[in-house]
Amino acid sequence: MLIAAITFLAAGIILWIFSFFMQDKFKQLDQQIEQLTLSNMQETYTLNKKVKILEEELLPAVQREPKPNKASQKPAIFQQVLRLHQQGYSIREIANHTNMTEDDVYRIAKQAGVPL
Repeated sequence: MLIAAITFLAAGIILWIFSFFMQDKFKQLDQQIEQLTLSNMQETYTLNKKVKILEEELLPAVQREPKPNKASQKPAIFQQVLRLHQQGYSIREIANHTNMTEDDVYRIAKQAGVPL
């Protein structure tokens, strides 16, 4: 029994001393992860920088484009109903000119915000 205890104690001491000379694999893995993280951060930084430069180049081009006015955004039938109403035509007359029902003309005028 004493021999077994001394053998285990000697093996433990030898393994403990041997562990100081072994390379720590977790330390290597930690260093690799740290390097990967740093390179990823550098790539992200450079990509963000390039995106900002592109945005600055394209932003003035977008701002120079003329904005379409509201009249051109509405369908032609809306524009025709509004024009006829502004000229003083009644809903019945507008319906006759546009070949629409009076109810449709009324709805279009209401959507356009024309007071009736």
